[in-house]
Amino acid sequence: MSRKFWAFLFGIIILAEFLIFPIAWLCGWWLPKSISSYSTKVDALFFVILAVTAIAFVLTEAILVWNMFRAASHDPNEKAPYTHGNHKLELVWTFIPGVLLLLLAIVQINVWADIKYPSSMKPEKDTLQIEVTARQWEWRVRYPGSSTMADWKSGKDSSYEHFRTIGYDDNGRFDDVHLVNEIHVVQGEKTLVWLKTRDVIHSFFLPNVRVKQDALPGKTIPLWFTVEKRDKSGTPIESGEGFNYNCKKNDKGEWDDGYDPVADKFNEHGEQHWDLACAEFCGSRHSLMRGKLFVHKNRDDFDAWLKSVEEKYRSGEDK
Repeated sequence: MSRKFWAFLFGIIILAEFLIFPIAWLCGWWLPKSISSYSTKVDALFFVILAVTAIAFVLTEAILVWNMFRAASHDPNEKAPYTHGNHKLELVWTFIPGVLLLLLAIVQINVWADIKYPSSMKPEKDTLQIEVTARQWEWRVRYPGSSTMADWKSGKDSSYEHFRTIGYDDNGRFDDVHLVNEIHVVQGEKTLVWLKTRDVIHSFFLPNVRVKQDALPGKTIPLWFTVEKRDKSGTPIESGEGFNYNCKKNDKGEWDDGYDPVADKFNEHGEQHWDLACAEFCGSRHSLMRGKLFVHKNRDDFDAWLKSVEEKYRSGEDK
């Protein structure tokens, strides 16, 4: 009976894990809200891989528990039979996972191409480009100035093609705007991020956008995303149709996300708070390396925010 105890224990634990899964989903302990143009594709891949691995896990663990229970009833003094194994069975359990891995690799090609191929990283005149430089323990963000972006859009200035090579040493152009731990984007518009690090490896992680990219010393790594508001079915909602933006001016004329940390809720200035975090252990204060993603409802709203920051720079309020 003492030997069967372990079989029962393993079986109960595995059954509990299996039952907790739907409970977690019903309680909302699931993936964070998705807000990017390709987040639904990433989630679909996640669910497919989860289903394949879950079935394999349940099957193998069930066989393990069954063998533990069956072996517990055998006479401990009985000599175990010697076997060379079953080559046909080994071929089967090698061939099936191989085929599944190949199918998963084929299924993800289009999603990977959409997100990672160099053709997706080519900046256009109206592309919002920002440079994010990681360091222990903060995110330093460089935005082109409002006049620079206006010249890019009008065609007066073609330096938008070289924004990534300007300011590698954190100097940049004279009119660039430098902030810490704040990513500002426009809903429905492509954002191109040039990611760097000044010390160790960090990982740029926007969970709601489904972006996770390591920042490697000595390299400039591009990534892109487009923030979209989606309804419960995953269908994008166009700008101006019920999107509660999290970046608005408060009563003091300052831009904030409307979040009250004391009351742990959002006030009238906003309802959503998108997180920016480092997903690679980078030192003793790794857990404090956090920032915010602000979403503006249109380019005019973004330009108003950018000009307000430039005014602070000129007045000496923000250095």
